[in-house]
Amino acid sequence: MTLGAIEEKSTPFALSLQELLPTGLPKDQLHLLRSQAKRKFEELGLPDRKDDAFQYFPLRSFYQDRLTISKASSIVDEEIIQQHLAPECLGSCIVFVDGHFRPELSIVDVLDPKVSILSLEEAMKTFSHFLNARISKQIKEEKDPFALLNMAFHPKGAFLYIPPKLVLEQPIQILHVRTQEGALIAPRLHVFVGAHAEGKIYSTTCACKWQEGLALTLADVALEEGARLDILATVCTRSRGWSMEYVRGSLKKDSFLGIHQVTKNAVGFRKDVKVDLLGENASTEVNGLALLFGQEQTHMHVVVNHEAPHTHSSQQFKGVLGGHSQSSFEGKIVVQRAAQKTQAYQLCNHLLLGERAIANCKPNLEIFADDVKASHGATVVQLKERDLFYLKSRGIGNKDAKNLLIEGFCQGIVGKLFLSSLKEELSDFIRNYAQI
Repeated sequence: MTLGAIEEKSTPFALSLQELLPTGLPKDQLHLLRSQAKRKFEELGLPDRKDDAFQYFPLRSFYQDRLTISKASSIVDEEIIQQHLAPECLGSCIVFVDGHFRPELSIVDVLDPKVSILSLEEAMKTFSHFLNARISKQIKEEKDPFALLNMAFHPKGAFLYIPPKLVLEQPIQILHVRTQEGALIAPRLHVFVGAHAEGKIYSTTCACKWQEGLALTLADVALEEGARLDILATVCTRSRGWSMEYVRGSLKKDSFLGIHQVTKNAVGFRKDVKVDLLGENASTEVNGLALLFGQEQTHMHVVVNHEAPHTHSSQQFKGVLGGHSQSSFEGKIVVQRAAQKTQAYQLCNHLLLGERAIANCKPNLEIFADDVKASHGATVVQLKERDLFYLKSRGIGNKDAKNLLIEGFCQGIVGKLFLSSLKEELSDFIRNYAQI
């Protein structure tokens, strides 16, 4: 598809993309990769409702927005960064401003000196063979046009390397600061975890003046044999703009990747996860929790691809929906012919508190192997009057009874989070949810 074909959609979004798609790309090592991503995007074009991944996404209203390209990153007061640091991540924070990696604002005082944090341009020199091969392969296989836009647009990405056998006790926070209105912002992070190394990443966003626009955030994760990584991401920023987050992961033998998503106070959010289990005994766990009210909405799209025997995956998503909010979950488990002895599980639960709230669940299984244990399920429920009656008969007020039931519903996800401060914040939020 050419730029002219994109323009035929005749929407403000498509027209602004035509103006923004980079043409005079810099002649650095990323030039060919950016060009490849741009060409692949033009071939795919913008998605429509026929694409399963966007079946429940409000494309019509989404395409009414016009965008501007993100300018050079703004000057940010260091106090803003300090205010948004998690207590568990003090001295261990990588900062992006309007999609630009900012090493001078990053705080890595307590981070092990063996850990490398480089701009993507620098990493293309030191890890050029690995990054060139990996990004080229991803561009070739990528089916989501917005993930390709991230590669074509990202202004200054970052590369995080945890060397073999290094165990990081303190999580690394990735802090995204947004200051520009109406802009297309595309932060990009590549993470490479060496053999038998372990780490945790906590990704958060704070907005200064950012009201409208589109944020396309992508994290690419490569785990060597026996490596372990947990990624916890929160979307708690109220704005009128959309956020799309992408995680792309590949796991070798005996490695583990945990992906945890918490969404609240987000007017529009979409998360897209694709994990490839390439080595024997590799495993992944993908969890999501959405707490929505008003007209907020969130959409989750997850694909776990089992390519090796004895691999394991678990997907669990829970949504609590009040007001006119909307939520969707589409998860897919793919078990290739060689992936015998695979275990794969998927579960989606929605709790509807608003009479006009909308929940969509679409679990999928594609199994080509013979010896597999796999299951999937989905439920959409409301608070049961008999449960409320039981609690109220024990002297508990109506609001407290509702909050107890909501808290119990969410506990299966909240209990898996590795940050105590976030658990406490969520517990306070959930306890007051019935009053929102």
